[in-house]
Amino acid sequence: MMTTSPFENTNNPFGQGGLPPTNSSRVRLYVRPMVLLVLMGVIGVLLFEGLLGFPGLFFWFIGGDLMQLWFLVLVVLGLLYRGSLARLWRRGAEKRGMLMRRYQAFSPEYPAGKWPALAQERSSGKFIQGLLHVPLVLLVVFLVYYFFIVGYTFHAGSHPTVTGDCNGGTITVQGKAGSEMISLKAGLLTIEGSGNYDSSNHVLNINSNLCGFTLEVPATTNLHLSGNDATISVRGVAGKIELDNNAGDITIDGSALLAGSVVSNNAGKITISNSCLMPGVKVGSNDSPITRSQVKPCN
Repeated sequence: MMTTSPFENTNNPFGQGGLPPTNSSRVRLYVRPMVLLVLMGVIGVLLFEGLLGFPGLFFWFIGGDLMQLWFLVLVVLGLLYRGSLARLWRRGAEKRGMLMRRYQAFSPEYPAGKWPALAQERSSGKFIQGLLHVPLVLLVVFLVYYFFIVGYTFHAGSHPTVTGDCNGGTITVQGKAGSEMISLKAGLLTIEGSGNYDSSNHVLNINSNLCGFTLEVPATTNLHLSGNDATISVRGVAGKIELDNNAGDITIDGSALLAGSVVSNNAGKITISNSCLMPGVKVGSNDSPITRSQVKPCN
């Protein structure tokens, strides 16, 4: 009587009576994660290069950058990639299970898990699975670094305009010499916020009930910001700067307030330091203190 070796018919790990997966299903199992990996990589590179323009309409309900459009896209792609890996792992586990049963049937006195071929396959499978999970770790690092440390970045030209209104919270604007990029971070406390970018006129508009906005802008940027009980801070910006607040403080440092600039506050403090003002610039408050330090006329 002839006994069939478990090493025969290895193309069908499901046994002689089982149906092996079709070639097309095998291809899909491997192609899907590769396509998702390429998409995540392309989006990451384009974001770093500032080539994915600010969406025409953007909305933060709660959680700031956790609700950023491209943040959500990358998270969804990452979850789909993880699901594809899980399907690959299940298929591999099914194959190993079938092989173990066949080996055990062929040689009951020898533990199936000790077959060299099966042990080698299990070891290589774990290594490959670990390798395929590396992109998920890199994705998490990228999301934290880009959205919460660097900020969502896009081209805005050398003389953009930023407008915004904030009921409460903070708006911080930092100018960067020689830059044509705007980097925007919406803190985790940003609630009920919206924004849009007019690329033809280079105007960024942001609004929120509770703000946690931090912006890095070209040094030559016009600002039109207002708040109810918000803290507005501007550093290193030269342009037409219009700031209006009801109760929160306004701080301007190392900036040039050009013609048409107006700074007003009702109940909060105004502090201007290391800055210059063009003739005609208006700075006023309703009985709240105005502090000037090393302020001079602009040349």
